[in-house]
Amino acid sequence: MIIGIGTDIVSVSRFKREIEQFNQAVLNRLFTSCEQEKANRKKCEMAQLGFYAKRFAAKEAFSKALGSGIGKAALWTEIEVDNDDKGAPILKVFGKTMNYVLSLIPQGYKPYFHISLADEKLFAIAVVIIEAIPVETDN
Repeated sequence: MIIGIGTDIVSVSRFKREIEQFNQAVLNRLFTSCEQEKANRKKCEMAQLGFYAKRFAAKEAFSKALGSGIGKAALWTEIEVDNDDKGAPILKVFGKTMNYVLSLIPQGYKPYFHISLADEKLFAIAVVIIEAIPVETDN
């Protein structure tokens, strides 16, 4: 069962200006240490900006799928975009943000997050679907 769907698009140049203006403070407020470490491994500034812009868009899309926006039920650093073994993006959700997700999920179900990311020179986009899937039982 679908709990929510969210999408967001980010202007990479606008995002670049924000980072230049507030530097490390904005990165610490928006991104986990894991996300920052992965961004720092990128070889050029444009690759780093695309990396950050996609993750920012994903977090915004996630908050829209929750129906809450960032701040009330979702915190920036309690939503992390990582990659699975094949390189596909995955969402990791922690703390009060996960507690809020769990409050939306019916008993006998667990949350499953679908995420798609894309970027081009000027824009980054993300789509997130929050789904409730049955908890498997050992019968």
